[in-house]
Amino acid sequence: MLTWQERWRELPIPNAFLGITEDQLPYYDRLAVARKCAMRWKAHNRQLLHLADALKDRLLVIQYEELAAQTQNVLANLERFLDLSCPITMPEIKTTSIGKWREQLSHVEIEQISAGLNDSPHRPQTEA
Repeated sequence: MLTWQERWRELPIPNAFLGITEDQLPYYDRLAVARKCAMRWKAHNRQLLHLADALKDRLLVIQYEELAAQTQNVLANLERFLDLSCPITMPEIKTTSIGKWREQLSHVEIEQISAGLNDSPHRPQTEA
């Protein structure tokens, strides 16, 4: 699953998918995996915001937490968005993973993720 973070040098840089800039090349290998994952999430989120701006009402974003908490409402919105004539079959929603990170991540990993989300491409910060 984390193959991307081991083989990142094989990919073009800058890399919008992984959130790696040329400024980060000298120290990216030394960053903690949690921080790299946060940088990747941030890059994906940035792309989603770009798509939302470009596509406007032609894009529907569904948060998993919202789907789990308000399944019927979310599915009804999705049916309207897709202009479906028949209802979507109720999916099995697993809620056990929601918020699981609070129990599984260490304080250090949470700090690394926070740092990755707040990274500036011109501010090298590394972890051993």
